[in-house]
Amino acid sequence: MMLAFAALLLVLSFVFSGLEAAWIALDRVRLQHRAAKNEGRARQMLAWDSAAPRADLVMAWTSRGAAAAAFVLLATELAILDVPAWVAPVGFVPVYALVVQLLARQVFRRLPFKVLSASWWLVSIAGSFWLLLARPVAALLRKVPPEPLSRAP
Repeated sequence: MMLAFAALLLVLSFVFSGLEAAWIALDRVRLQHRAAKNEGRARQMLAWDSAAPRADLVMAWTSRGAAAAAFVLLATELAILDVPAWVAPVGFVPVYALVVQLLARQVFRRLPFKVLSASWWLVSIAGSFWLLLARPVAALLRKVPPEPLSRAP
């Protein structure tokens, strides 16, 4: 059961890694042109950064968080089965690097606007999750006094 959940988390990481690549590949000028024509979700995508955490960060954090959770579940399941501890990273890292990072980025950046407009609801859900965590962390970071600039000797 835990292995199935770890696989589901890897799929989630795959999707958000690909969405992040599509967001980076998206031409902002064309996006503004589509928003001016009221096409699809272009206006929603353009308005995202002013109202919520940056979209690229939401996608990156969700992808990396899902991958980290999948690794923890896999390592836990393998530890229960008395498999040596080195097996989890040796099995996980190549799958994550090749399938999730490389393949997802190549697949999703082909048609960035179509991919993002079809799955923007996922980004919105992830953004609302990260927004709950981002505000308290930002409030804490504002309380840390800035380090004074060092002077040249």
